[in-house]
Amino acid sequence: MHKGFKISLVAAMSENRVIGRANDIPWRAKGDFRFFKEATIGKPLIMGRKTFESLENGGTQPLPGRPNIVVTTRKDYQYDHPDVSIHHSYDDALDYAAKLAEEMGVDEICIGGGAEIYKLSLPTADIIHLTEIHCTVEDGDTFFPAFPKDDWQESRREFVAAEEGDTADYSFVTWERRSA
Repeated sequence: MHKGFKISLVAAMSENRVIGRANDIPWRAKGDFRFFKEATIGKPLIMGRKTFESLENGGTQPLPGRPNIVVTTRKDYQYDHPDVSIHHSYDDALDYAAKLAEEMGVDEICIGGGAEIYKLSLPTADIIHLTEIHCTVEDGDTFFPAFPKDDWQESRREFVAAEEGDTADYSFVTWERRSA
């Protein structure tokens, strides 16, 4: 816990750690989309600009039901919507998310990607909700950062067979940071 809240990474990756290809998700797993929504709804959600712009709705609308906190180094980047705030560093975004979490009465801040935001948040994260997609993506260009398994304990693993329209089976895995 940090300042009274947990930091939870919510991600999906292939067996070779791919999380994206050409600013898109290289698989279809409907249950993972449902899980992401359930895990992040009602909580501040931090994501990078490219991730925000790659949302299924083409980045034309924020994800509903949660504050969308977008991190970008582009100083001229603007997005005019009451549920979207733009920040130019991860630390500023985290401070803002902490204030929102307190106002909202929640004890969790979610990190929704992409690779650089996951990498920046990993050292202070408490939980990793990782959907392991049971496939290899040979032409992926964005990867989930490696994390030292000795620092983490797997607390949940649930295999899910692909449903109609999915491109692979997957497993929901939860990792919790071990106490020091």
